[in-house]
Amino acid sequence: MKEVQDVFDRTNKSKEEIKELNSQYKDALASSREYEEIKEKMKVMRDEKKTMEQMIQSEMGKDWDRLENLKEDLRVDREMLADIALVNLTNGKPIGVKDEKGNDYEPLFSVRYRKI
Repeated sequence: MKEVQDVFDRTNKSKEEIKELNSQYKDALASSREYEEIKEKMKVMRDEKKTMEQMIQSEMGKDWDRLENLKEDLRVDREMLADIALVNLTNGKPIGVKDEKGNDYEPLFSVRYRKI
């Protein structure tokens, strides 16, 4: 178990160093007048882009609504697929799936830590 703690401590140390270096980088960018001008131009362009996107979305009407609904359904189905796979794994059942072309898929699990 000590190995896990060592790696965890190393990752935290690296995160702190990355945070410090990113801060230095942002300070250097903020001191550049040309960079600030480009940022302003980008902000204007983003606003124009957003306006254009909203206009096209309203023109699409029901098709846009259908797209948004499909995205939400897909998100829910992926979450359900992960939950079912985890339950089947803990119960010792097979958890692989096949697509319509016969390709086999196996789940990929990851572990993350959060502060308690």
